Amino acid sequence: MARLSGMPSVPRLVAVCEDGGYVMERLDADRMPHLRHSALSPAFFDELLGEIQAMHARGVAHGDLRRKNILVSAADQRPKLIDYGTAILLPAGAGWLRSYPWRQARRIDLLHYAKLKQYYLPGSLDERERRWLADAPWHYRIGGLWRERFYRPLKWRNIRKAFRKLRARLARLFGAPKRPKSD
Repeated sequence: MARLSGMPSVPRLVAVCEDGGYVMERLDADRMPHLRHSALSPAFFDELLGEIQAMHARGVAHGDLRRKNILVSAADQRPKLIDYGTAILLPAGAGWLRSYPWRQARRIDLLHYAKLKQYYLPGSLDERERRWLADAPWHYRIGGLWRERFYRPLKWRNIRKAFRKLRARLARLFGAPKRPKSD
């Protein structure tokens, strides 16, 4: 967090707890609205991109930029970035191999920025932002494939199995309805 001190979009660090947790400044801000055509202006996204690039210039990649981690200041409608739990720091003097995770997290930050801008301001992406969308890292694409093909179907099967177990327990507790026997 020391690398990000002084950035207007980052909450101020108040204290560090004994267990390694952080106490951050309370912000007078709201989460990004869930409306597609909201009051967020192109200037908001320009400032958000500037803050993301300033964060990257300080050697920090957020790694989890999404609506719930971007707040909108109530006073001046400026972006505030929170939840640095998955942030990756660029090691000082790192070569190509040691900086690889940071570079991938930086690409994902820019990809998420382009996705958010496309969601809130459809049709306003420039060529560079369209390239960020088209050039998703391989591990990001595999994660999407995994989520669509395997995780969601398995999750739904587990939910159905849980409902069957619940129905069986309720039947044992309260007695199952008698089905008429056919002759």
